[in-house]
Amino acid sequence: MILIWLVAAVVFIPIDFFTLGLTEKFYIFLAARLMFAACILLLLFGFQRIKTTRQYDFLISLVMLIGFVFDLFGGVMFQQDHVGQLILDVLIIITIYALFFGPLASKIATSLLISAKTIYMLIDQVQIRQDSGSTIIMSVLIANVLGFYSWKAITKFRHQQYAIQSELEEARKKAEYLAHIDPLTCLNNRRAFMEYGQDEFSRSIRHQRALSMVMIDIDDFKPINDKFGHQMGDEVLKLFSQTVYKQIRAQDIFGRIGGDEFGLLFPETNLQEAQLITDRVCRLLCQEKIPIQDELISPSFSAGVAEIEATDQSFEQLLQRADQKLYLAKQAGKHRVEV
Repeated sequence: MILIWLVAAVVFIPIDFFTLGLTEKFYIFLAARLMFAACILLLLFGFQRIKTTRQYDFLISLVMLIGFVFDLFGGVMFQQDHVGQLILDVLIIITIYALFFGPLASKIATSLLISAKTIYMLIDQVQIRQDSGSTIIMSVLIANVLGFYSWKAITKFRHQQYAIQSELEEARKKAEYLAHIDPLTCLNNRRAFMEYGQDEFSRSIRHQRALSMVMIDIDDFKPINDKFGHQMGDEVLKLFSQTVYKQIRAQDIFGRIGGDEFGLLFPETNLQEAQLITDRVCRLLCQEKIPIQDELISPSFSAGVAEIEATDQSFEQLLQRADQKLYLAKQAGKHRVEV
């Protein structure tokens, strides 16, 4: 809206020329328009640097004050027929209410100033009948009323749109979260784990930093499901996830790859350090007991650990080596960690 005011101030320069010619009044108008344009440009520059709502409201109020001063100057220097001036001021009043964001108090103050100026100048400068004066006053008042109600309607509409946008944004974030999270364990799902893993792999290659990958498979998970049901199988998965999660760092990446298979990624961690962490988790998990019917189950897992190598071209290669070590751990009798 401010840019429209700026463009209008400049576009009217040729109109001033054709109307006034190269007269003193034209040069006065030209100087006023250029000064108005300069002020608007400075305010636009200021809008790029505001950080609070109060600063924004102040600048908007300043814009409207400058607009009123320029309108007053034009009314004094360039007297139009009272019908044209009245139409122009009515449009300006409605525009201020309807199109400017900002505090209502500034809109009302500016609109009332323009209204007072319009009523005084039109009645004072032209010879009009009493009924014409009443028409001018009524027109200005109606413009303020229409402007106010348009402001209310537009504000209500903006609030509704903001509420809808907020709901959509919340739904988008929730959908994005659900797309990356395993609903049972609340860990990263396969998709998220692979995305984060590729990022960490690229960072480690670029900065030549250590990166270790652990592939984990819960031992004898299928018999637990078959014997006690999927609900108890879910309890085992949740217990395992919570046990591991408590032992890793904030920067470590933990995810459920699928079924009873999990992935652990340790940035800035070499093979030996990753093995120590995995061994500790293995011992802690064996101490956990899950009561199922008349039995107490102590779940265990097998794991394969691999470290990034300079010849690796992709994260999948690191994951595949860890998966191969996991296979060896399962073949060697389970409940062990292979590196």
